[in-house]
Amino acid sequence: MATTGTPRRPPGSGGDGSRGSQPPPNPPSRRGGRARKAPRRRSFWRSLWTFLQAIVLVILVVLCFGIGYVWLQIRNSKSTVIPTFNPPGRTAILSSDGVALATVFTENRQVVSISKIPKDLQNATVALEDQRFYQHNGIDFWGIGRALTRNLRSGELKGEGASTLTQQLARTTGVDGLTREKSIQRKVHEWIIANQIEKNFTKQQILEAYLNQVNYGSGAYGVEAAAGTYFGKDVQDLDLAECALLAGLPNRPSYWNPYKDKDLSRKQRDIVLGRMLDQKYITNDQYQKALAEPIHLASPKAPKRGSQIYHAPFFVNFVMEQLKAKYGEDYLLRGNLRVYTTLNWEMQQVAEEEVRKQVDINARSGPNQACLVAIDPKTGQIKALVGGVDYGVSNFNIATQARRQPGSLFKAIVYAGAIDSDLVTEDTSVLDARISFETGAGTWTPQDDNGYSDRRVTLREAMAQSINVPAVKVLKEFGPTNAVRYARVMGIESPLDPVLSLALGSSGVTPLEMTSAYATFANGGNHPVTSAFTRVEETDGTTIEDIPAAIETHVISPKAAKQVDDMLRAVVTDRYGTGYKAGVIPDAHGKTGTTQGHKDTWFIGYTPNLVVGVWAGRPVRASKHHPASYGEEMGGNSWGATECVPIWTAFMQRAEPIFVKAVQKELSRIKPAPKKEDAKPADAAAAGTTTGDQNADPKKPRHKHHDGTGDTADTSTDSAAPAAADKTPDVTDNGDGTVTVNVDNDTGLIAPPGAPNSSRSTFAKGSEPTQRTPDYGKAHDLTGDSPSASATDNSGDNAPADAPPDAPVTPRRHADAPAPSPDPVRDIAIPAIPRARAPHIPAAPRPKRVEYVTVSINPEDGLLATKWDPEVVEKTFVKGQEPHRHSHLHRPPPGEAQ
Repeated sequence: MATTGTPRRPPGSGGDGSRGSQPPPNPPSRRGGRARKAPRRRSFWRSLWTFLQAIVLVILVVLCFGIGYVWLQIRNSKSTVIPTFNPPGRTAILSSDGVALATVFTENRQVVSISKIPKDLQNATVALEDQRFYQHNGIDFWGIGRALTRNLRSGELKGEGASTLTQQLARTTGVDGLTREKSIQRKVHEWIIANQIEKNFTKQQILEAYLNQVNYGSGAYGVEAAAGTYFGKDVQDLDLAECALLAGLPNRPSYWNPYKDKDLSRKQRDIVLGRMLDQKYITNDQYQKALAEPIHLASPKAPKRGSQIYHAPFFVNFVMEQLKAKYGEDYLLRGNLRVYTTLNWEMQQVAEEEVRKQVDINARSGPNQACLVAIDPKTGQIKALVGGVDYGVSNFNIATQARRQPGSLFKAIVYAGAIDSDLVTEDTSVLDARISFETGAGTWTPQDDNGYSDRRVTLREAMAQSINVPAVKVLKEFGPTNAVRYARVMGIESPLDPVLSLALGSSGVTPLEMTSAYATFANGGNHPVTSAFTRVEETDGTTIEDIPAAIETHVISPKAAKQVDDMLRAVVTDRYGTGYKAGVIPDAHGKTGTTQGHKDTWFIGYTPNLVVGVWAGRPVRASKHHPASYGEEMGGNSWGATECVPIWTAFMQRAEPIFVKAVQKELSRIKPAPKKEDAKPADAAAAGTTTGDQNADPKKPRHKHHDGTGDTADTSTDSAAPAAADKTPDVTDNGDGTVTVNVDNDTGLIAPPGAPNSSRSTFAKGSEPTQRTPDYGKAHDLTGDSPSASATDNSGDNAPADAPPDAPVTPRRHADAPAPSPDPVRDIAIPAIPRARAPHIPAAPRPKRVEYVTVSINPEDGLLATKWDPEVVEKTFVKGQEPHRHSHLHRPPPGEAQ
């Protein structure tokens, strides 16, 4: 029977052996009996937000640690990198009279100091590029944040940069190998370098470097070049609007370029002006006035980019090649140099006009090309150089690059060597008749266009009339190899074939070389080394090098120089002389030359002031369809006398007064103070003139002057005692453009009448010495020569044959050899520079005991061999006759010392 009030336990709830009690089932839903789900404790979005917050927190922590690490690295970094700001710039090439000949550069830049840069330009640059420039230490973290915020707001992630001026400077100069690579490592490196720049330089120095460094477009680098390119001004002359325009260019120099689009450039300029106004660099009135200013550019079109040659292009290119050889191309292309050349621009203009005028006259049947070289024989300085008629048609420099046969010009070198070796004199007579010589190539018979005279002629007459047979006979006796050696010491470096036809100029030489050789005769046997520039300095005025005149002394004896000088004088004074028309120039000397087939015509002439070489012909250039040819024949009416003498004469008539005036102007700047204690009473009483510079080396007149009758004034006699009182005046005007002066034979200065060791010499009017000689008794002591000496002991003058290549060689001095002559115009003594290039083949009597030496010779030129010569031969010479100059035909490889 059931018990009421006691609930029944479900099965298994315990007590009855079941598995245990079970939880009661979910109560049935009140609606339809379905069960209700439990609510979630967290939503999906709340979980995602929490996850994102965690990621941001991690990023911030990492970023803070990163920034802190970088900051510590920057703060604790040592200043191991101290950059030097020396960007490439312009090299200015100037003439001796201050005319800009060319501007050469890889980057058109002229560095200027911050003091010359307007404050408006400095402020405009800071306002646009780095407004906290004066507050940060190279890295502007506030600026980075500000730029990032502005770019995010505008949607232009590249709209505003965050690099400071210091960072930009480090990046553009490539300090410590810094590049423009897009990487975090490079950026950190840039920050470190920028900080080190700030540690080592002031803000003004950094701003100066930046403004001189950056690219402003149109090929202009730095503010000075930019001011000239866009406005034709120096940077210091820019106004506010112009400064703002330039400051806006480095951001995008090609896009904002006013030569391309003035409207875009004005828009950028106005933005810069607005920044300056916001940052209180300018007032509102200044802002409004600058906004209203139109853009006035220097020219309608952008200027040409790259180096610019303004004048004398052949000469400028020659100078550039000389500079590259001397300093290296990399150093030269870096620029920031100022090169002072030897060229006189007024003389150069005359040379170009006269060359072009003569070629235009005879271009149809005669020469269509010509060149001219003018050298100061006392210094070797090139005063004018025309390498061709038109540089625009051909930039090949005939004067320095073309090796043309010199024809009869080479006779002067043959005669000089033979006279110097006591083989002949100018009065030696030689039979001018048909003769044949056996050579390796067969029988050779020298000929003249006018045939043979079949009579004996003196060498002086043979030179004047350019007779060929006597020159070949003299060379046969003298030896072609010896002639080559004399040519070498007189400045000819082109390969010369030592054969008999060399007497008639069969080997090609450049006009510059040949003119340089004739300068030896104009300088009394002393060879002036040609030079194209005198000084190289940096744009800040720091001198890199001064190049003094180099004179190779006594390459031929004064005796030989006097006789050859007299022979060359006969060429222009003899009624049958080939250069007779050049005789209108006072004290002219010279020689014509015409080669076989009239392919080359020459005249090289000189006065005491200038030696000038002229060549004319019809060269043929190689082309794709036309092989190289030596030149076209010009016909029988083209000679040195008809093509080159007119150019020479016209040039000398106009150029020599310019040269004399230029030298006298230079002298007026450098006036030596006279020493009263050195003045003799007799000198002071004579004409009341001032004594000369006692510090100048005493020298001897270079020239012997022929009076046209066959007699030559001898200026080498040394008087033992004063002559009786001579009433002849110091200076006599001859009425023909010349003056005769009583000069001291050792100093070349004016000597009183009757003075010992003096003689009368003739000069072109205006070129005579103007100062009086100092004490005669001391003149010889300064040179070490005795006025009464009749011979000189030359034993030991030259370096021994086994001396090392770099051993200095003292040139042999003749008994009557003077020191280099003073400049009759400048009255300035050029220092003698003995060099190994100037050995002398002895002309003194041979000693009784003959000694021999064996040396290594380069067979190409007969000079001492070097380790770079491909072929070497051993030759034995009488001691003292061996060459002492080393060959320069084969240069050492780049980087290896000479």
